[in-house]
Amino acid sequence: MNQVVEVEQRLAEMDLERSQLRMSYASQHPNIIALDEQMERLRERRREFDSRIRELPQSQQELLRLRREAEVNSALYTAMLNNAQELRVVRAGMVGNVRVVDEAITGHRPVRPNRSLTLAVSVVLGGLLGVFTVFLRNMLRRVVVSPDELEKAFDLSCYAVIPESETFHRQERRAQKGKGAPPILVRDMPEDLASESLRGLRTGLHFALMNRNGRCVALTSPNPSAGKSFLSLNLAYLLAEAGKRTIVVDADLRRGHIHKTLDVTRAPGLSDVIAGKASLDEAIRPVGDSKLHFLPTGEIPPNPSELLMSERLDEVLRSLEESYDLVILDTAPVLAATDGVLVAARAAAVFLAIRAGTTSLAEVRQAVRAIYRDSVPISGFILNRLQQGSARYSNGGYYHYQYSYNA
Repeated sequence: MNQVVEVEQRLAEMDLERSQLRMSYASQHPNIIALDEQMERLRERRREFDSRIRELPQSQQELLRLRREAEVNSALYTAMLNNAQELRVVRAGMVGNVRVVDEAITGHRPVRPNRSLTLAVSVVLGGLLGVFTVFLRNMLRRVVVSPDELEKAFDLSCYAVIPESETFHRQERRAQKGKGAPPILVRDMPEDLASESLRGLRTGLHFALMNRNGRCVALTSPNPSAGKSFLSLNLAYLLAEAGKRTIVVDADLRRGHIHKTLDVTRAPGLSDVIAGKASLDEAIRPVGDSKLHFLPTGEIPPNPSELLMSERLDEVLRSLEESYDLVILDTAPVLAATDGVLVAARAAAVFLAIRAGTTSLAEVRQAVRAIYRDSVPISGFILNRLQQGSARYSNGGYYHYQYSYNA
């Protein structure tokens, strides 16, 4: 009986030890294999005892089994109780090595992200990226910045270079906000450098028409916002000042807007005269007390190109040439619609307005090709809105002169 209890107790202890080893090692570890071999030997010995016990009477076997279980369970309970007591002693003897240095304080602002720094870096990087993008676009898109580029590329003369007038554009922006009347450069700012450049254009136009039959001058451009309407109106004012009976015809039947600058109604106008809805005398408006007159676009038609192709337009232009010394035609951009070429084909001289720093050489080339395709000769270019002080403008010293006129 004592040997059986000892074997059972030993097996229980070894089984507990094996469970602890399995927490750290795999089943093929040498320590676990050795422990399994010892447990197998103990089980073999227990089987020998069991075979001997089966030879006893049944009552003796039952008594022996109960006594064995009682003693084994008692031994296991005592061992576990001892282990628990040992753990309590160890826990009680542990001394903590942590102490409170300062009480935790909640911060008023988050450590991350630093919004001010992030915003500053974003603004700097955004600015650098914008500058880089502008330079890259300028490198990839070659724009016209000097008259020499136009003359070399197309073998045509640049009749005038109109500098940028900050004073004029400042007043123009004020007028768009409803803070005054729309300005006219040569009338309101005669001493401006751009006004003097327009006087040079007037002189060049005089020589350009010397050997031409006809009195119509067409101004067009490759694309919108080149300033052809600005040039047409101011050139007409200068011609009227020189004693020429002049009329400005807003032949841009899609987006004509000269009537806004002169503060007159759009209709009746050119489209109404061509369509037979109004007479030419009813459509023409005098501009002040000068020799300048104006023919607006009229009602915007649904078919501008078909209207401008009619023979009625030739009759209107012939009537104007009989009544005026010069007829200035402000036409539509040639790359936006065919209207500009249709009107330019009726003119004695055709000028292509180019906006400096905005219009690319490729756009000018396409516009010239579109005009030549219809056998319309181009008299020359007008480079508009060149930035004053531009290093590419060879006559930079010209900007230092001042002009005065008697009232």
